[in-house]
Amino acid sequence: MASASLYAILGDDDYLVREKALEIFEGLAPEFPDDLSREIIDGRADRVEDVERILADAKSACQTLSLFGGGKLVWINEANFLNQSKTGAAQGSKDALESTKQWLGELGDSKLLFSACPVHRNHPFIKWLQQNSNYEDVAKQEKEEASFRRLVESAAHECGIRFAPGAVEFLSEKIGGHFQAGRRGNPQTGRLLGTGSRTGHRTARYGTRSRFWRRRFLRGLGGLLLQQPRVGP
Repeated sequence: MASASLYAILGDDDYLVREKALEIFEGLAPEFPDDLSREIIDGRADRVEDVERILADAKSACQTLSLFGGGKLVWINEANFLNQSKTGAAQGSKDALESTKQWLGELGDSKLLFSACPVHRNHPFIKWLQQNSNYEDVAKQEKEEASFRRLVESAAHECGIRFAPGAVEFLSEKIGGHFQAGRRGNPQTGRLLGTGSRTGHRTARYGTRSRFWRRRFLRGLGGLLLQQPRVGP
């Protein structure tokens, strides 16, 4: 039975996974209004010891009361050990993940968000997450071109911007139908969207302003193709 307190967002595109996880994190944040009741943990691991530390930090955060009582909102961001990499395939990493299952089922008032990319979908822990969490595999069945169109049009809609007819197709052709390619073309924008920092806190700080930076990104890539913002509702 899926836990109402555990969320898992996985996929093969780190930007899509991050955006979906950020959407869920910001949606849950009002339940934890105190800044000290929200914590983001960098989930990137190079060794088994890193995996053990990340999971131990998450356990400690979830089981520690916030300053004003109650649970905490914890996000393990950009976990990279649910795959067949040297670290992900190590028995020590698998054992560490296995040991989390008990306390993940006893989160109480706390909520844990787990986002991971890239992933190996036959990983035992992913199989467990599918049955025991609010699980979402981002764009698993979505073709890259469709994913690109959905993402760009969604970002444009949020910013009150619309593309001229044929503009999305032209933009897709120019950057290979992949949002990552456009973001790499502007390192500063990429950094401010949350890809240039090894710290989860900085990712969160910039992520909360992602609408502003998506607007700058869209204008920078497709400035000649964008029409003026809509007038009225």
